[in-house]
Amino acid sequence: MRTETASTIELSLPYQFAPRSYQWRVWDAWDRGIRRFGLVWHRRNGKDTTLLNFCVERMLERTGNYFHVFPKLNQGRRVIWDGINRAGQRVLEYVPPDLLYGAPNKADMQLTLVNAANARQPGSTYQILGTDRNLDVLVGSNPVGVIFSEYALQNPRAWDLCRPILRENGGWAAFAYTPRGRNHGYTLYTTNRNNPAWYFDLLTVEQTFRDGPDEDGSPVISPADIEADRREGMTQDLIDQEYYLSWEAAIPGAYYANEFRTVDQERRITRVPYDPSYPVYTFWDIGVDDATALWCVQFIGRQICLLHYFEDVGHGADYYAKYLAALPYQGQYRAHILPHDGRVREWGSGERREATLGRLVQGVVEVAERPTLDVGIANVRTMFPRLLFDEMGCERGIEALRSYHHEWHEQTKVFQNYPAHTWASHGADALRTLAVSLPLVAQIEDRFRGQEHPPEPARQAMMTWRSTHTAWMG
Repeated sequence: MRTETASTIELSLPYQFAPRSYQWRVWDAWDRGIRRFGLVWHRRNGKDTTLLNFCVERMLERTGNYFHVFPKLNQGRRVIWDGINRAGQRVLEYVPPDLLYGAPNKADMQLTLVNAANARQPGSTYQILGTDRNLDVLVGSNPVGVIFSEYALQNPRAWDLCRPILRENGGWAAFAYTPRGRNHGYTLYTTNRNNPAWYFDLLTVEQTFRDGPDEDGSPVISPADIEADRREGMTQDLIDQEYYLSWEAAIPGAYYANEFRTVDQERRITRVPYDPSYPVYTFWDIGVDDATALWCVQFIGRQICLLHYFEDVGHGADYYAKYLAALPYQGQYRAHILPHDGRVREWGSGERREATLGRLVQGVVEVAERPTLDVGIANVRTMFPRLLFDEMGCERGIEALRSYHHEWHEQTKVFQNYPAHTWASHGADALRTLAVSLPLVAQIEDRFRGQEHPPEPARQAMMTWRSTHTAWMG
């Protein structure tokens, strides 16, 4: 029941939403003082509607900016802004109309609530964002509450940007997703599932029931539902991932799923020491409006040792040159290899990118040839058995490679023969620069051949270290 005066509104929350027992646990955790929430819940069990209703209450308790962040902006429009639930109710109707301060902004997918202290004044704002767009709004608007929907598919940099803000202002964050292999979603889960400052909940189809008011207590997803999906072509890997929350199932459409199975079996994501007896190469993907990415690499025998990965947005050549100079490899850089667009005249000076970078870094700067996309990806696959990843220095790059996948066509329900352009593209493209540049690396090494040799003790130490990896050296 609602009563209203000129400046007061009274109503019950959640509004037109009756949480099930597993959904109520989010509110219980909040009451215990928890401000970080991880919901690894199976598909189709109400993650976003739960957190939207949870967010409405928080918006009334504290005036501020609240964001609901999706991997793609149009996904947020489809799921929340234009979404309709299984009962035919529009998702935005969970926001009580009496709490709205003015009409929702359809263009920006933003709405404002009335101020809890004075209903005549504006209060908190709620906005839908996508990590496929400019992330600066997450920083500039000082959010106090953020929902990360389908976090395992998102650019993890969004959380990196929000984390210090929320820590400083005492804000909260919630992460709702199903597994997508052992990427940043897996890391978030394994790091915080036993952290007392977090509420982490992993629920498979065997653990969720329709036990809200006026519901019959049946499973949210029944065995019959899963069998119907299987008959319609859903693979067992996808069933295990979406309904049983398997971290081992391959990301659907992932380009390098098979290669990473072998990498994991052979434990080639490990501690890879930098050896100052060998030169360091860098391989790049250049972004202007999105990320620039680079890998730092040493070639030791047949091994390709990936020591370090870095990416950032919105900077010129001088920024990356300073970053490289601060790494422990300064003095050992032999070459920096750019993709074909390294010949573009940019970075504000009108000169070629390769020339600009060449003035700022130690080592030569070269530009790779431009094979077709298919040839480049085939080269990466051929190179994979030689790769050794440093687990700490390359963590974000490894996540990008695991997440790099074919574009999915929503209408035809099939994967396309080209990659989806996501946050993962930059690391994968930089690795492709490496794969197509191996002949160029050989040419560069020929120029230096005879000029330097590793000292004998260092060479012997590396031979001893490499002998422990004979299973994958080939």
